[in-house]
Amino acid sequence: MGRGSLLNKPASADTKSVFEYKTSFMYFVFKPIGTAEKSLIYCSGVNLERFLPITKRRHRLGQNPAAKGLQSVNLGVRSLALERGATLKPFKGKDCASAKPIADDLWYSDTLLIENAVSSLPMELTTYAAINLLKLIFKACMLEEQLPDSLYPPDELESFISGLCVKYGG
Repeated sequence: MGRGSLLNKPASADTKSVFEYKTSFMYFVFKPIGTAEKSLIYCSGVNLERFLPITKRRHRLGQNPAAKGLQSVNLGVRSLALERGATLKPFKGKDCASAKPIADDLWYSDTLLIENAVSSLPMELTTYAAINLLKLIFKACMLEEQLPDSLYPPDELESFISGLCVKYGG
């Protein structure tokens, strides 16, 4: 699978399967929690180090566009989940510790408990999050770049972002 991976054990009605979208730049993981039906832990993260060639010197001190982008995207994720009838709760726990594709890098991460999740929710939220994260980062860095309107497979997104890091990294 390379560095990017998409693990989608087909979601059943009780959402007892794991859904993962991972690259070395970002991850979005939905894990079933306990025995509660239709309850998922949403784990998300952005690799601040891997995005440095794009973000370095292109933002104000203390406001990393990748971290700010994930914060903004996760507000949208919350909104979409609520629109689909889910219930959201804060989540603190170690269930997302293994979600990071590269453990030693500097990641900005977030977690959320989603209850009453329909089986299509992980893919819908991941598509929204990955695409909009890139758009927000590039907008914050004031870079004019044609970004995808649809979700690439993880390996393709990995290559796409890596190419942009080479282009903007100097």
